[in-house]
Amino acid sequence: MTSVNEQRVVRARTFADALHEVATLVERYRHLCEHAAAQPGRTAARRDHMRTISARFPGALRELDSIGLAAVKKRGTIASQCLARLLEQGPAALPTLPTWMIALVELQPRLREVLRIKRFLAERQLLAGSSAARQAVAAWYATNAGGRDPGTARAPEPERMRRIGAPPGGQVQQVAYDEAARALDMTSDELKRCIYDDPTQTQTADP
Repeated sequence: MTSVNEQRVVRARTFADALHEVATLVERYRHLCEHAAAQPGRTAARRDHMRTISARFPGALRELDSIGLAAVKKRGTIASQCLARLLEQGPAALPTLPTWMIALVELQPRLREVLRIKRFLAERQLLAGSSAARQAVAAWYATNAGGRDPGTARAPEPERMRRIGAPPGGQVQQVAYDEAARALDMTSDELKRCIYDDPTQTQTADP
């Protein structure tokens, strides 16, 4: 049975994680708008900006291509409004987030993590399902937390490591989509439609 303090820690970290991801969405849409407004063509600067966006905000360029610039701008405005509301009202404002934003809040950290793990293993030529890979990733998390939050993040369990090493359809991103969908009681296809396929999902959050 968890203590009151343990419950408070869990609630605080849940809110802190959500706040971080909404702030990241504000940055995501700013970068997408800057990318869309930049000089067109296959310039070195444009390629560098696209690489930056892909690394920091996986799936963002797909989102821009799927729903269009007008919807991306609107989502950026909504993300800024929601961030302000979260800072003012705290966890009580979490239920006001629109569905597409909740989906991205669940998806973003999972996408970043599975891609970091994939790069980590590739750089060391380790097989994801091997004991050597599990030990290396566990040590990495213990000192660096896979890139963020030392001491609080947990290294992937062996089954998750196996999924990352042999992901559905050969796409490691699908591991993240499946996990985020389960967290929201959706299918991964429903999650993707919510984020990428329907600009009408860009509704304003409840006041």
